[in-house]
Amino acid sequence: NDSKMGDILTKQPNFLNFNINENLRPKLEYFQNRLGWNNAELRNIIQQQPQLLTFSIDDNVEPKLLYLQNRLQFNETQIGKIVSRAPSILFMNVAAKLEKNLDWLEQRLGLTNTEVSKLVWKKPNLLGYSISEKMEPNLDWLQERLVLSNEEVTKLIKRFPHILYYSIEDNMEPTLKWLQDSLVMEDTSDLATFVEKMPTLLGCSIETNLEPTLEFYIQAYGDNVIAITMLKKNPAFFGYSLEKRLKPRLEEAKEAGLIIDFPCVRRIALDTKEKWQLFISLNRQ
Repeated sequence: NDSKMGDILTKQPNFLNFNINENLRPKLEYFQNRLGWNNAELRNIIQQQPQLLTFSIDDNVEPKLLYLQNRLQFNETQIGKIVSRAPSILFMNVAAKLEKNLDWLEQRLGLTNTEVSKLVWKKPNLLGYSISEKMEPNLDWLQERLVLSNEEVTKLIKRFPHILYYSIEDNMEPTLKWLQDSLVMEDTSDLATFVEKMPTLLGCSIETNLEPTLEFYIQAYGDNVIAITMLKKNPAFFGYSLEKRLKPRLEEAKEAGLIIDFPCVRRIALDTKEKWQLFISLNRQ
């Protein structure tokens, strides 16, 4: 629409000087054909990054795509999806950024080229993060904080690469401290084992996720010690929605007259929708 076109022209006023048939249309067609983007994807990406249409295809864009395809062994569909998720990749210099970051991931984490490809597929923005200011400090801090071996920290990153860019001060350290204090884990090795089982917890909000979920299990059991012991053994129980799964199912279990013990809570958390409905229907009879 006109407002979005206005936004694009504000970012790139020189577009008014471009010849549509000789310049803009061939580039738009190139991105669609080369990367397999549909009209909606192309429109969305160009609105985000209109500067892409100022790049030389032959001298800038195509060499980067070929490098990533060859290095990561991605097919055209895969490279199209990677760039659509992180179009800033096309703004990066091959030698100074893309190659440097890929080499670091491979060497620092001891990964094969195939493993690096899987990591980039999970989190393509890893190609753009600063090694010295973000990824290396985060990795060193986590390894020291949880007393992890190289193999253990690599396993964590492979499962949850977001760790490499999360804020230590604002996110990860407060979360680890909360887990350690709230679940009474005095030994760092216990905390490390807990996080290794579910590294996504490092991305959870204490106020809106972890704390309310702990309180839910304490109230469900009616006993702090039992709830905390259960959670320490089953960190995945933190990963389920309170409003969509845990609270409604607890109410259904109470209405069915069930005893709220570990087997019941396990079903509340883990059962598929079909299994849970069958379980409740059988116990209501």
